[in-house]
Amino acid sequence: MITPQERQYLNGVGLRIIKNLVGLCASTVLYAVFFVLFAYSVAAALERNKTRREWAMFSTMLFSFLLATMYWVLYVAWFVLWLREAFQVDHASGRLSGLEKVHASQLRAFKVAKLSDWIRRVVQLIGDAIVFWRAYALHARKPYMIVFPLLLLLATCATSFAYLILTTNLETFLANFSGKLQGSNVLTDNLFSATTALSLATNASSTLLIAYIFWTHSKLSKNAMLRQSPVANILLLLAESGAVYCVIQVALNVICFAKFNLPTGNPPLDRLVAFIFETHLQSTAMYPTIVWLLCRRKRSVIDNLSIVYAAAIASREP
Repeated sequence: MITPQERQYLNGVGLRIIKNLVGLCASTVLYAVFFVLFAYSVAAALERNKTRREWAMFSTMLFSFLLATMYWVLYVAWFVLWLREAFQVDHASGRLSGLEKVHASQLRAFKVAKLSDWIRRVVQLIGDAIVFWRAYALHARKPYMIVFPLLLLLATCATSFAYLILTTNLETFLANFSGKLQGSNVLTDNLFSATTALSLATNASSTLLIAYIFWTHSKLSKNAMLRQSPVANILLLLAESGAVYCVIQVALNVICFAKFNLPTGNPPLDRLVAFIFETHLQSTAMYPTIVWLLCRRKRSVIDNLSIVYAAAIASREP
């Protein structure tokens, strides 16, 4: 017979299995898409010799792909490890030993989960840095234009590493993960929310600077009665891709607000959180590859950025 404690334990385990499967399925599907896109980008990149700057862009895509791969492998490993520990049976009593060893099983998976958390933060910072770099390339002659996005990027880095350092303790990590807001856990939750909000602000401000250059270039072309040039197309592409990325981050911020402010124990919300988190992670990792492939439809991304930068300088000259 199943005791009431075991019934309650199995019910909780079942809900967590569904939540983790939602996240794992979302991560797996998006990683498969990323794998295909990256393979195609590698084949396209090997078609011709690359400059030093092109190698830098390719290295960024490769690094993001490796991080996404490592994250997916760790996710699968953590899920399998957690399942094995959750359903472990004590052969002497014939009872589920996981009932008495919930924290012990989490301790075994802690290192895997923590490494995944570090990868998530690094991927997010890479995505933020890429968007900022594009804005910087277009406003290099006016550095004061990118001071605000730069400060936001630095603040994002500071809150990200502060969160990672504070959650290196197992008890803090587990309490933060389960939503038990007590003492220092309130600080870690606030740091997590601040990181996602600052990341959104960084990308939004950088995308607005790119959109401003597009608006200026389009206005000049319209006054000169010229057709929309490839430069304008690339500027529009950069602005649109940045806007889509911001929409994903808005969803992440909304779901974080709901997670930390609504009562715990809401299975539909937990599943939505898992889905949004994994979608954000994989889409952020594949973001450099997607933009590179879209830009390459006309020229290499470095050539496009060089043309855009030259056009931006020309548009500001009398």
